[in-house]
Order: sequence, then C-alpha cells, then structure tokens
Amino acid sequence: MFIQAYTYLEKNIFNTLNKKLLGNILFVNLLPSIVLIFLSIGHDMKYIIWGVIVVMFAISIGTYIFLRYLIIRPVNEINNCIIDIASGEKDLTINAVRCSFDEMGDLADNFNNFLVSFRGTIEDIRNVVLQMSVEVAKISEKINESSDAAQSQSEMSDEIFNASSESKIALNDISENSTEITNSTSDNLESVQVTFGGMKNISNEISIISEHIKSFKETVGSLTQNSHNIRSIVSLINDVSDQTNLLALNAAIEAARAGEHGRGFAVVADEVRKLAEKVKTATDEINSNISTMTTLVSHTDDGAKEIEKYAGNIQNVVDDATGKFEIMMQALEDNNSNLLQISSAIEELSVTNGEIHEKVESIHSLSSNVQDKMATSTESSLSLRNTSEELLDQVSEFKTGE
Repeated sequence: MFIQAYTYLEKNIFNTLNKKLLGNILFVNLLPSIVLIFLSIGHDMKYIIWGVIVVMFAISIGTYIFLRYLIIRPVNEINNCIIDIASGEKDLTINAVRCSFDEMGDLADNFNNFLVSFRGTIEDIRNVVLQMSVEVAKISEKINESSDAAQSQSEMSDEIFNASSESKIALNDISENSTEITNSTSDNLESVQVTFGGMKNISNEISIISEHIKSFKETVGSLTQNSHNIRSIVSLINDVSDQTNLLALNAAIEAARAGEHGRGFAVVADEVRKLAEKVKTATDEINSNISTMTTLVSHTDDGAKEIEKYAGNIQNVVDDATGKFEIMMQALEDNNSNLLQISSAIEELSVTNGEIHEKVESIHSLSSNVQDKMATSTESSLSLRNTSEELLDQVSEFKTGE
C-alpha cells in the first residue's frame, strides 16, 4: 500500500529530481517546526530539545535512506550494468532497471537505449569486420595470385631480358662479322676485277703471240721452201759443174791430140776444169750449209708448231680461267650486293633490337617494381587480415544476444 502510494506520488508529483530535492528540503525544514509546535504544547524545554534532537536524527536517517534510495540505488544499478559490461563477459544484453520516474529513471532508459544502439553498432561492426575479413581473405588470395603472376612475369622478363641481351650481343657480332665479310668481299672483288683485267690482257697478249707464231711459222715454211729451191739450184749448178769438168777433161784430151796447136786450148780447158772443181767445191759447201739450214729450219718449224700448240693450250686455259673468273666476279658482285643488303638489314634489325631491348629493360624494371609493390601489398594485406581478425575477436567478445 505504501509503495503504491509512493509510486503514485513519484510518478505524478515528484517526477523530477528538482521536485524531490525541493520536497526533501521542505520536509526537513518544516517537519522540525511542526514537531516543535506539537511538543511545545504542555511540555518543558528540556523535553522539547531532546525531542527535536531525536526528530532531527530520525529525519537525517530517513533523509539519508531516502536519498540513497532516490539517487544512489539508480546510480548503482547503472554502475553495476557498466561494471558487468566492462568485465570479462562484456554482456550487452543486460538492461538497467528503472528505479524511479525522474531523471535517474530517464538515465536508465537512455542507458538501455544506448545499449540497444551500441549492440546494433557492435553487430554492424561485427558484420562489417566479418565481411572485411572475407574480402581481405579474397584480396590476400588475389594478391598472392597476382604476386605469383608478378613473380612469373619477373622471371619471364628476366629470361626475355637475358635473351634480348644475348640477341643484342649476337646481332652486334653478326653485324661486325657481316661488315668484315662485306669489306673482305669488296677487297676480293677488287682483286678479282684486277686479276680478271690482267687475265684478259694476258689472253690478248697470247692471241698476239699466237698471231706472231703463225706469221713466224709461215716465214719458216717459206724459208724451208726457199731452201729446197736453193738446193735444187745448187744441184743444177753441181750438175753443170760436173758437165763442165767433163767437157774440160775432153777438151784437154783433144788439145793433147792437137799437139803444139792445142797447147793454148789445153791451158784454157785446164782453167775451166779448175774453175768447175771450185764451183763443185763451193756448191758442195753450199749444199752442206743448205742441209744444215734445212735441218735447223725443220727443227725451228717443229718448235714453232710446239710453241703454237702450247700457246693454243695456254690460250684455252687462260680463256677458261678468264671465263671462270668472270663468273666468279659476277658471283662476287652479286654476293657483295646481297651482303650490303644483309648488312643494311642487320643494322636496321640491330637498331630495332636495341629499341626492343630498351623496352624489355623498362618492362624488367617495372616488373621488379611491381614485384616489390606486390610484396608490400602482401605484407599490408597480411597485416590488415591480422588486424581484422583481432578486431573481430575483440568485437566477438561482446554478447549482443544475437
């Protein structure tokens, strides 16, 4: 009955701390006066003082109990809730009991509303952290995949870079060798051209020599024919000399028969005979010389034939060599032209490969940077994952009743 009456008065009249404090102050100030008035009627002063003291003590005790009930109990209720939340259990499902209908009661309601809002916030944080953990795990997986891809890309870029470096060195070597071959081919071509010109000159000289040999051979033939003609004439002269000698002998015989009259004729016949013998001796010597000359001319003719034969062989060899040199010179000219084109193409390829090598080097550097950044991202994602897991563990310590 008393609690119901107090609840009614508190709910309808003393529904604020100001009203309650004002009521307590009025009660504390008016009650002793009322008691003093009642006690002063028909009593002496000593009993009045003791009565006032007893009443004041009772009022103080009652006021203390009332204020404790009015203020300390709601505060303790909220404080106990906070202590329970702050303890190891971190239970957010508890609610502070509304002990009054004043500001302390509103404080309890607001505290409960705060707990409801805080539970929602914790749930939202838990869901967000859980989702974040899932996303971080996905990101970590993607980062690991990207890191593996970056590692593979870095390894491939290393291989490409090394291959490009080797290709660049090989192209430089090829370019240098091609230049040397081109220069050597040009030098050989010049030498072949000079040799070809010399061989053509030799061929022309041999042709001239062959013509001279033919002319010499014809001259030797004419000389042989003339020597035969001279031999015939000498033979004729020799016959005439023999006949003359025979006639001189006959004339001498006839002069001897004539005696003294034929003596002068005998002298003439003797002189003719001597002259015929000298002619015969001269013709024999001429015939011997003609024979020797004929033999020499025959040998000369044979030598001329051999020389003509050798000159013809040399002419054939030189002409064949000249033809082959001409073919070789044409091939060298074609090779030199092709080598110049190859050298130009290799030079362009070397320039292009140099540009590719620079780009590959840039890609290699970027791949290294990407790999470093992926390693940093992996560390960051791992740190974020650990942080989210720690935050989830910490948030999970709160009991929200869901």
